[in-house]
Amino acid sequence: NVNNKSLFDINEQDIVCADKEQINVIIKHWSVPVLQYGQIDACDDHIMDLQSIENEILDRFINGRRIIQINTRLFQYSDEYNIPNCLDIMKNNNPKLIEDHLDEQLWDAFVASIKSPLERTRALQLLSETI
Repeated sequence: NVNNKSLFDINEQDIVCADKEQINVIIKHWSVPVLQYGQIDACDDHIMDLQSIENEILDRFINGRRIIQINTRLFQYSDEYNIPNCLDIMKNNNPKLIEDHLDEQLWDAFVASIKSPLERTRALQLLSETI
């Protein structure tokens, strides 16, 4: 079953959203130390229940997600996807992005490095294409 979505409509429920910490917690939960008689303090080996680890990763991060086919419009108006519009679309679809702010000093240094209005326009166009 394929889910047809625009690039800007993708959210955390559509992608595999797992990090190293979460995976390590699952692995630790399903591993058991190997004990030998009389050597409790010297135990470094662990037995891992690989089937349970796989099942939990599938249940938490994979199940319920479908293949996404990202659609792009064949027609768009000139400069429709400029930087402010792209940022607004991403902000509306991903409210958590608002928490991260642009470094003011970096932005000021960027603006100060541009000599003419023509260079500024070209730099912003390149930035827009990059985004």
